[in-house]
Amino acid sequence: AHDGSIMFFSNHTKLYVEPMQSSIECYLDARKASLKSGNPYANACAYVYNNLCLWSGKELNAVVIAMKEAMKETKYHKNFGVLALMQPMLRIALRLMGQSDAPATQQDNLTNDFDE
Repeated sequence: AHDGSIMFFSNHTKLYVEPMQSSIECYLDARKASLKSGNPYANACAYVYNNLCLWSGKELNAVVIAMKEAMKETKYHKNFGVLALMQPMLRIALRLMGQSDAPATQQDNLTNDFDE
């Protein structure tokens, strides 16, 4: 039941020892293990993975898509602490792409999730 959280914290050590680009994929494995066991660290794994993808130089469009999916899932699980951490990162990624963070429709509004 604690496999996901153990993997999550052990990945921090991998980041210290290995290059970021090669060790961030381990957060996806930790997320899968957390989802299987119902561990709330699944959302934290998604946040750290997307954050490290942004700063390691992955393609911005892919990072934004992954961030939006993770934010929808985090909102569904009502994990507003992680959601509050994801919002500024999404805004930074959108601005780096030259896009506005203003949503096209109310349904797409991921940057203002606390006003349910």
